[in-house]
Order: sequence, then structure tokens, then C-alpha cells
Amino acid sequence: MKHLFKSIFFTLIIINWASALNADNGFFQIGYGSEARSLGGAGAATTRDAIGGAINPASTAWVGDHLDLGLLVSTGVTDLERKAGLNGLLDANLRSERATDALAEFGFSKKISEDSTLGIIGYSNGTSTVYPGTSNICPVPPPAAPGELKLGNVDCGDGQLASNYKQFTLAPTYSIKFLETFSLGISVLAIGTSFETTGEQGLASVSSDKRNLSNRGFDYSFGVGTRIGGLWKVSKYLSLGAAWSPKTRMTNFDRYRGLISDRGRLDTPENYSIGFEISPFEFISFVGDFQKLKYGEVNALANPGYSPITQIQFGNPGGPGRGWQNMDVFKVGIRLVPIENLRVSFGASWNTAAFEPSNTSINLASPATGRRHFTGGIGYSFSEGSEFSIYFSEQVKEKIEGLSGLATNIATQINGTPTLTGYESIATQQQSLGFQYSTKITYADSTNASESSSD
Repeated sequence: MKHLFKSIFFTLIIINWASALNADNGFFQIGYGSEARSLGGAGAATTRDAIGGAINPASTAWVGDHLDLGLLVSTGVTDLERKAGLNGLLDANLRSERATDALAEFGFSKKISEDSTLGIIGYSNGTSTVYPGTSNICPVPPPAAPGELKLGNVDCGDGQLASNYKQFTLAPTYSIKFLETFSLGISVLAIGTSFETTGEQGLASVSSDKRNLSNRGFDYSFGVGTRIGGLWKVSKYLSLGAAWSPKTRMTNFDRYRGLISDRGRLDTPENYSIGFEISPFEFISFVGDFQKLKYGEVNALANPGYSPITQIQFGNPGGPGRGWQNMDVFKVGIRLVPIENLRVSFGASWNTAAFEPSNTSINLASPATGRRHFTGGIGYSFSEGSEFSIYFSEQVKEKIEGLSGLATNIATQINGTPTLTGYESIATQQQSLGFQYSTKITYADSTNASESSSD
């Protein structure tokens, strides 16, 4: 079964050309498709495109026969600073390599009866960071002679310190309407992920499997989950929506079972959204979502960093993680239709921190520091049922600072007693620009059939 999923995943990666990107909320995007991303990521109660089913599968019941094709280009950098308090040893002030990545997403829906709709949606999540390979002067660990130094990366490993996590989801979706005002939807989530990390050799002494710790190339993990949702059109002025996806059990990253806790298991976290859309007039709508991302229930992310007290090694059950916590995300947006065929949208989102400042040191290679996003978009209907849209988002640079774990470990080795010293800070900034073509689909056979019946 794992080999079958791998074959399907590789094919979808080629079709979707989903490069890794710096994600918006941890490793989740703020939203999917032009409609949501131009409205601060809000989409639990909107019904304008098939891709919206990635947020709430119940929304596709209102879309009809529809096709959305999107392309998102994202670019971002992370600034890192360390003051170790060791007379210049381990000090760093550097910027990660700028990653400019492109990914495709799509949504397709088709009515199979007056009230039922089938669809399929493809979308991506992920995060990536690459720091230079010879940025620091580092002490060589025992059994080297005391005082021996080498050039290393910011974590004193060899070569670039890099982490690359990609996730692609293919979501067959079914939705049904009740009483003309309510819909339910369910998606089966076929999830494929890839992971690679380099430059983590400095953790070898505390790894449960040194051969499967770092620099092992890409490894792959697969899982099947679900998302269910409901949408209620309370009146022509108000819609309410909600969707929930339980935690998805993923297969293990065997090549990194000496780094990721529980022998390489990194599950997809439980998440849910609730939202509204208020349209007091035809030319204006206000939308808002609350989203919960339960990173704090995934061991590989939530477990604290390495402790010299417990000495649980990397990769072991209950082993060190990233200290991530559950994230709350608040999204708001406004959609304007100033003239016929033209849509203009603006939005913003705020989220709680992925991790506390005290966990900065263990998140240098996964710097999910973003807390605020500002978005906007324009859509123009150039023919009946078709629209071309452009949208953008800006992740404001947010700095997180905490005690330097590396400087503290080195100072402790030098002094022979526990010594807290130094600090590290990371700050990530990202911009995204997207394009989407959307069209309602008319089937020739149904048109011919209606013409025949009218004759």
C-alpha cells in the first residue's frame, strides 16, 4: 500500500510541481485559492470556487459544475542572529538563502444530482529553510584536542543547515444540500509528504540512530485522513460554516528515525475552522474565520527539546521535538464589487505563536515566526461564468528571541558546570503572488439533450 501511495504521490508532484515554500501558519497556508487568500485566508462560509472545498467541503454543494486552476509563487528569507557570550566564538549574523518557489493548486466540482456534488481538490503545504554551510567558527567536539576549531554551519554541523518539508493533499469530495439552505460535505484526504534535512551532524552524540539522523536525502510519508464540514445559508445576507479534520496518522520517515521522535513519525495535526459571511448589500461582503491548528498534539512537533536531565535521545519514543504549541488563527476580509464583472478583496490574519521564545534555539531550521498577514486580490469576469484573478499576501517580519542552546552547551563543556549564556533570534518574512482561472463548465451533451427536448 505504501508503494502504491508513493507512485500516486510522485505523479501528483510532477503534475502539481509543488516546490517547498515558507508556509504561513506553521506549515499550513493561510488559505487555498484566490477567494480565500485575498480575504486573509477566510473561507469557511464562502461558496465562490471549488478550491474552497479545501477549507470546507460543504461549500462545493453551492458551486455547481466548476473548474479552478491556480498558481502561487512565494518568496521568503529568515534572518538569524546569535550573541553567544564566548568572546566571539559561535556568534552569527546571517540571512538564509532566499527561496522562490511555485506551486499549483486546482479544484473541480460536478453536480451529480439536483442536490449532490462530487469534486476533487489538490493543494499543498510545507516549509523550507537553508542557511550557509561555513558561517561559524565552532569548537570540535571530543575526542578532538581542547581548543581545536573548525568552520561549520550555524549549528556547528557540516555543510548547509537545511530543512525541507513538503505536503501535497488530493481530496476527493462529496457534498449534498438540504432544504435549500444547508449543506454537508466530506473529503477523503490522500496525503503525501516529503522531508529532507542536512547539517545536523552535531546531534550525533544524542541520537538513537546516527546513520538516520541527517543528510539522507528525501524520504516520504503517506496517510489517509478526512475532513467534514457544514454550511448554513441563514438568509441572503448571512452564511455560517464550519469544518473539522482529525489528526492523520502518517507512515514513518525511516531515513530520519534518528532525528524525528517516535522513530520518524510526523503526523498531520487535527485542525478545524468556523466562519461567517455577511452581505448587507450586493456590492459588499464581510467574512471572518477562526481556525485552530493542533500542533501541540503531534509529538514530533510538540515535544520539548533535548534535556540533559532526562537524556531521551532524538528519534526515541517521547524524544526531542520542536516545542510547538496549538495555534489560534483569526482571519477577516472584505469583498467589494464596485462595477459589474470586477471583484476587489482585502484581508488580514493574526495568529498565536507556533512556539515560545524559550524554544527559539531548537527551531532555527523551522523558523515559523509569522504572526501577521495582509492580503488582497482582484478578479475580473471577462465572459459569463469565467474569471481571472490575481492575489497577493505579505507576511510581516516577526522576531523571536531566546536563550542559545548551542552556546549554553559549549559554555557548560568549557566550564565543567551548567552555564546559561547567549541568545539567538530568528525572523522570517515572506511575500506571495498568485493567479487563478475559474470557469463554470457547460457540458455539450446536456446542452444537446435540452435542445432535443425543446424540439
